[in-house]
Amino acid sequence: MLKSVCRIALLSASLAAVLFSSSAFAFGPCDSSFPRGVSYEPALPECDGKAAIILSGKILNSFSVVARACDNGDRDPCFKNADSCGTNASSPFKAQKTIEAIIQGSDSSVPAKIHCLKESGDSKVFKMVRRITIKRRDPVLNPATDVFRLCLPSRTVARRPVTIIAVGKEKRASNFGYTPSCDTQKYLGCNLDKAIEQICSFR
Repeated sequence: MLKSVCRIALLSASLAAVLFSSSAFAFGPCDSSFPRGVSYEPALPECDGKAAIILSGKILNSFSVVARACDNGDRDPCFKNADSCGTNASSPFKAQKTIEAIIQGSDSSVPAKIHCLKESGDSKVFKMVRRITIKRRDPVLNPATDVFRLCLPSRTVARRPVTIIAVGKEKRASNFGYTPSCDTQKYLGCNLDKAIEQICSFR
């Protein structure tokens, strides 16, 4: 009897943790000001001209960072409901690689991490982008401090630009389970304009 009660309590706690973590990413208001330690670049040379999110300071080692579309999604609009298309390589809004770097801080040079996204800020699919979400740790214990929701009113304009002094090691994102059919550029049956219009028409 005691074992059964403990098992139920454990399952309930696990379910509560999952729901709590999911609620942290529910669509809601975003912060219009970028905090210190967060920068956005629409076309960074170090990322081969793709968009980038640069982290430093207290949020340098955040668990994840993504751009989010008008429906708060972070998946390719043509494959947003496909279970096999949730990897970084499948999404234009997720980091494809992270580069260790040194940037110029207010008083001295500081370490930073450059998160290179899959597309540039002026790409067609980035018309959907409305915000950036930074998840400081996993699991999320307190949405108020563990998750940053930052408004991005213009996907083609840099926010809190920084000077990159040097770059170091690169780390590619894990893409276990990725299939080429999840790539919009290779999937001729996808009408990207129509997908964007359907998802963003009322937002």
